[in-house]
Amino acid sequence: AVDNRAGVRQALTHLAQTCGRRRIAFIKGPPGNDEAQERFQVYKEAVADLRLANEADLVVDGDFFETSGARAIETLLDDRRLGFDALMCASDLMAIGAMRALAERKVAVPQKVAVVGFDDIQAAAWCLPALTTVAQPSRAVGTAAAELLLQRLGSGPRGGAPLRRILPTTLVRRDSA
Repeated sequence: AVDNRAGVRQALTHLAQTCGRRRIAFIKGPPGNDEAQERFQVYKEAVADLRLANEADLVVDGDFFETSGARAIETLLDDRRLGFDALMCASDLMAIGAMRALAERKVAVPQKVAVVGFDDIQAAAWCLPALTTVAQPSRAVGTAAAELLLQRLGSGPRGGAPLRRILPTTLVRRDSA
């Protein structure tokens, strides 16, 4: 697994302290997904710690896919008519969908709304503006999973091999924040 806690906190700290943003909306991942829930929990903690706007209406449900990012912008701007100066998304695909929806409404990224995603998928570097994101070490996650499985198999059914390893994330700063 990756260190969701450190990744989300680093992204929110960047938005608040480096970019000077105070009203940071959040697009959650799907209910029942442990990583999505952890990322949202850290968002709530960081909002309190950083003394940011703490409003339930700034949080929108998502599903990790691009269309839910666009729908979230519709909810925040068209339905709720909320002002916010930054957006943290639990996935890059949602962030890309949100940036598309912001552009359709002529909301400039990052001038009016800074946007940060999570994953560092290949498209994050190529969208316009290029997406600031939290990078997961995907290759290292796969390697660690294989190593843990082999260790577990080698230690027998009740062996003492660890079942989980947490790998670090990195904030990748690009043009969107």
